[in-house]
Amino acid sequence: KKLKTRPTSQIIFSLVWGVPILLVLPLYVGFRLSFWLDQALNLIQPIPIPANFIFGLILWLIFLPIYFLAASFLIKFGGGSPNPYHASPPNLVTIGPYCHIRHPMNLSYPFLILGVAFFVNSFSAVFILTPISALVFWFHALVLQERELIKNFGKTYLDYKEETPAFFPKFDK
Repeated sequence: KKLKTRPTSQIIFSLVWGVPILLVLPLYVGFRLSFWLDQALNLIQPIPIPANFIFGLILWLIFLPIYFLAASFLIKFGGGSPNPYHASPPNLVTIGPYCHIRHPMNLSYPFLILGVAFFVNSFSAVFILTPISALVFWFHALVLQERELIKNFGKTYLDYKEETPAFFPKFDK
């Protein structure tokens, strides 16, 4: 069966505008607010140096490859962009990281943010920005994305959803 694909130019365009506007800009604002809050409330650094760098690096070494692997599967096998607002994949991807969890990219985002929060050693970023970002990304995946996936793929997606956990893999005996 031949996979449907979006035009390459549409996929590239969606990545070029989507990453800065949907990810980088909100995170920049979030970290700026975290730094301001840390200063305004005179909050302590959550982890001693250099442990903060080690924790941040560990999170990035684990979750950045998951993020890029998941994105590459959406492009290669989904035939579209990881950006759900423009050039979303016309094919349902259920292989690679998607055979273990339905939303590997949305799982990765908060842990990558937590890694940066550890790098910059901001109390507010670790304990406020990261949990808020997890709620936003996970709400987005479970409510907004899944509504579209059900609309686009119907029973196929509902069967996949029934078998595959959203964020954390099942470990059967």
